[in-house]
Amino acid sequence: MLKKLLIWVLATGVFASALVTGFAPQLPALFVEGFPASVWPSKGRFAQVTGTEAVAADLSPLPETAIKRLGKAEGRVLLVDQAGQDLRGVYLAGTSPETLLNSYSLVKSLVGVMALRAVADGLLTLDTPIRERLGAEAPDLRLRELLTMTSGLALAGDFPKEEHSKSTSDGRFSPFGPVGRLHVYGVTPLLSDLRPDPELRGAFHYQSVNTALLGLILERTYGLPLEQLLSEMIWQPAGAGAAIQSSGSGVGLLLSLCAGRGLAEGRALFVK
Repeated sequence: MLKKLLIWVLATGVFASALVTGFAPQLPALFVEGFPASVWPSKGRFAQVTGTEAVAADLSPLPETAIKRLGKAEGRVLLVDQAGQDLRGVYLAGTSPETLLNSYSLVKSLVGVMALRAVADGLLTLDTPIRERLGAEAPDLRLRELLTMTSGLALAGDFPKEEHSKSTSDGRFSPFGPVGRLHVYGVTPLLSDLRPDPELRGAFHYQSVNTALLGLILERTYGLPLEQLLSEMIWQPAGAGAAIQSSGSGVGLLLSLCAGRGLAEGRALFVK
């Protein structure tokens, strides 16, 4: 009887493993790593975004009202750069200038800036078909549609269509769906399955996959990994300290970036 039970348990385990591998291969990684934590280091796979030897600036105090509102909002850090002349700020909840904070979707703006830099460099145009960089299996879209999130791309399990004009949190994704695979493997394995929804195309629809595609296009355009592009185009010119990029095994995925105080104290974000 015990032998039969052992065989049944083993068979069940093999069957369950096959199901996970076939339908949701990202589950083991998500189980181990989870969604990126708000304060790093945390579990996961990371790439270094090289910065400068940043020196903590002297902070002028913020108005007490601002500090109270920050605490009420359960915020951690507030830095205000006034025209590069006066840096004001406060660190709450056990944070300090050395704390690495997850910027979550702030990185979407940085990837967008780098895409526009590629346009300014004459390497891309706003109307460049993304298939020119990603191949025939990529969706038939133009660069501007990814930048403005009007591509109509939607991953199952992400934000519902009836609320497509609203923003959403990356933390709401289902670990069983394609958004979970995007977090673990990057966008490359999903290329052949990405097709614009005609009901959504042309209207703003917040989807992380747009940024993932932009990152992949940038890597293939410059022939450099995204973390190096971030370092050379933004981080070092801004005088920001080193940061950490959460990276799946696929290229083009850049969803979590810990900048600490770097950009706020870097003074300059855009160069040339």
